Amino acid sequence: MEVRSLNIAIYEEEKREREKLKRLIMSEGGRSVEAFDRTDKFLEHIRLNPVTVVFISLKDAEERGYFLIKEIRRKYHNMNVVVWSDDLKYGYELMQLRISGYITGGLTRENVADELGNLRYQCMA
Repeated sequence: MEVRSLNIAIYEEEKREREKLKRLIMSEGGRSVEAFDRTDKFLEHIRLNPVTVVFISLKDAEERGYFLIKEIRRKYHNMNVVVWSDDLKYGYELMQLRISGYITGGLTRENVADELGNLRYQCMA
């Protein structure tokens, strides 16, 4: 799957991390990458646009990311969900939800590229 054919959305409350992930994805040739710090805007974007991959952070104090992942998996069964966190919090639960990937240990070009190259669900260009 070529990254240029993917429409990607990011949910991360921390601006610096959100911008960093967006730059990393764009450096891999991402065609369309939109980043959000509010769950309502993130969900509205997914509802109105043909998003194929979402990156969701679990680094928020109120655990919005976890509940957002559950909602996305319930509504969009074949959407690729890549999670990132400092640890494997909710690891077992998220694997049961059939997420596509889980990044720990910080965002690097290598681990972002690895997740984009190994998506669970087939994406249509």
